[in-house]
Amino acid sequence: MKPPRSAPPPAHAVELRRWSLTSGDDLHAMRSELTGELSDRRLGDGELGERMTLAATELASNALRHGLPPVQVQLLRTPEDLIIAVSDGDVTGVPQSDGDGGLVAGGRGLLIVGAVADDLCWHADGTVKYVWASFLG
Repeated sequence: MKPPRSAPPPAHAVELRRWSLTSGDDLHAMRSELTGELSDRRLGDGELGERMTLAATELASNALRHGLPPVQVQLLRTPEDLIIAVSDGDVTGVPQSDGDGGLVAGGRGLLIVGAVADDLCWHADGTVKYVWASFLG
């Protein structure tokens, strides 16, 4: 896996929904609500919705496990893409891969997201780090 590209989420993206997470219970609720939100808006029915929900779960789980509060998950929309953006307060925790395609000090979350998303990026703006995945929608 190549490292996530360094880029902020698109400034013109419109926020459709936001979740604040503090625990695994919040993660479970977010996953269920995201699935419903995608279906209700007819944005991610079927396979696209499954890929987006998987990406949101992996990125949010990583942020809860390795990041710093507050952890937030956003569902964003541009004219071209749907975006899952996860933010946390650890601006020094840069997502990176080791030479073998695994992850430094971590599991396989970013590998999974990199496989199911059309693009995977990260950005730190001073107080917040974003890891985000886009899906052509």
